[in-house]
Amino acid sequence: MVQFFYMSDISRFFLQCTLFKNLSSQERSIIHQSYPWNTTLFQKNAFAGFPGDDLTHFRAVLEGSLAAEIMDDRGNTVLIETLDQGALIAGPLLFSSQPILPVQLRALEPTSLLTMSKPSFLKLLASHPRVMEALLTESADKIAFLAEKIRLLQFNTLEEKLIHWFKRQAKLQNPQQNSPTSPLQVRLPFTQDTLASLFGVTRPALSRCLGEMGERGNLTRISRGIYLIPGKLMD
Repeated sequence: MVQFFYMSDISRFFLQCTLFKNLSSQERSIIHQSYPWNTTLFQKNAFAGFPGDDLTHFRAVLEGSLAAEIMDDRGNTVLIETLDQGALIAGPLLFSSQPILPVQLRALEPTSLLTMSKPSFLKLLASHPRVMEALLTESADKIAFLAEKIRLLQFNTLEEKLIHWFKRQAKLQNPQQNSPTSPLQVRLPFTQDTLASLFGVTRPALSRCLGEMGERGNLTRISRGIYLIPGKLMD
């Protein structure tokens, strides 16, 4: 169902979407007015796509949110990630050798998607190198995220995964301290929702485990998104 969108909707989208949020307001306005954007509305629990669907258009979440899900061998639905306003829908896969959707997309609330045909999107990328660079960054970050998720599969419990992830982040964010004896500061590189997705758990389960680690002295939260890792944990 094609839907008219208001200027406020598209303005908020451009400020949220990783491809456009770092552009100037003038650049965003030019992109908005110069290309054939369309919108499609999905009611709550309606499906916006299924595994195996051909990817022929650039699509992103204009308003609302989608659940990207897969079915396991027992027929259970497994949430892969939640796509909120500004999120790309399989953006990099649009240019793969087999551009098909790998998940089912279900609207968690009334949700509108912003779309553009692949040829028009290619013209946009060719005319705006900064948007092209942002798309490449998005692709690289997705690959790195999935690689880290696979690496963490070797650990059995959530706490083991968290300890090794925080140790790795502490070393990456404090490269000058080769043999730390004092606590190291770690700033979360993304939201707790994304962190929960990385570990394959719900956000409440993640928060509960972080709290238990703090009680045992394996982690200290000093402010929003910033933690201290004790030197003993780095051995």
